[in-house]
Amino acid sequence: MAEMLKYAFRKLIDYWTRVPTIPRVLLYAAPLVAVASLGLQFTLRLQSGGNSVSLSSSDVGANDIGLWGLALAAVLFAIGIVWAIVDQVHAHRRDSNRTTIVIESRGLRDENGVSLATEVKKAVKGNVEELVLDLRRFMRDGHVVDAQGAANEIVRLPGDLRRRRDLKGRDDTSIVYGGLTPVPFTFFIGVLIDDEGVVVPYDWDRAKDRWRPLDDDDDESRFRTSLPVEENYGDTVVLAISCSYPVLDDNLMRSFPGVPVVRMDLMGQTKESHWSSAKQSALAIQVLEVATLLEGRGVKTVHLVLAAANSLVFQIGRKWDRRNIPNCTVYQFERDNDPPFAWGLKLPKPGVEHAEIRRQQRPGALDL
Repeated sequence: MAEMLKYAFRKLIDYWTRVPTIPRVLLYAAPLVAVASLGLQFTLRLQSGGNSVSLSSSDVGANDIGLWGLALAAVLFAIGIVWAIVDQVHAHRRDSNRTTIVIESRGLRDENGVSLATEVKKAVKGNVEELVLDLRRFMRDGHVVDAQGAANEIVRLPGDLRRRRDLKGRDDTSIVYGGLTPVPFTFFIGVLIDDEGVVVPYDWDRAKDRWRPLDDDDDESRFRTSLPVEENYGDTVVLAISCSYPVLDDNLMRSFPGVPVVRMDLMGQTKESHWSSAKQSALAIQVLEVATLLEGRGVKTVHLVLAAANSLVFQIGRKWDRRNIPNCTVYQFERDNDPPFAWGLKLPKPGVEHAEIRRQQRPGALDL
């Protein structure tokens, strides 16, 4: 009940504080004109020497002025009503042509739960069309059993999305993304739809057990970047990004022995520090800048390790420019494996659709 009252109050405030339209101005002006005309009284007194002349509203027909004022108010009110109705009809037609395509990737929850599309319908106007990327058949008990099959399934997503947008018209469609899938798959999804314009990300709020948009304020907390001491990194580096929890040095050494490590650690790191869209965009740009720096230092391959919320992994994937930065393999963390980063998804080069799954051949050895 409290949530309903907050929602109603918020909508009321939005209505009264939004930019006035011409119909609203006319509807507000009509009663003011009516009140002014009914209360019109004036007296004009001219005096010259000992002679004076007085002119009052009663002498010029106050009743006529009042009637003309009421007539003007009625005309303004009628025009305002008709104009508002026409605007509503046009708005309804625009909304009926507008479609929001909701992409939901499923993989970490066995049950269907509340769909992302259901939550988005509460926040947008027009039609909502659901595009579900279900990867659960490639997983068992939360572990990926067929990573290559899942990667091949993800590759189909851009084609499905483009076909739907072409049918609806690109100018009349918007895109929302949310999901619960392993890091390499979420990152790959972001990479594949980086050319689809604005995509509004949602994430799953575990505390409230619901989907929610990234609507918090930016706390301006950013990554602290630590580069290797040596100037020559060689052809290959590990880029370890810690957002929701730290990436442990021991896990990196066991998985990537002898490979230089570039660390990006979020200052003020918590599991709830990702609910700002502006902050996520800034963090993703930071990652792109570091990747560009590595390219400039001659690095050819990046082993990417991410400990972050699904929405932030997606945002970083969208900013990852495969054309101008090193080749990248993004890894999945599995605590009980030895090494813990046992496999990764190698991003395809631009123009290539097939994504390759790379696995460690033995503990402590990389399959390069």
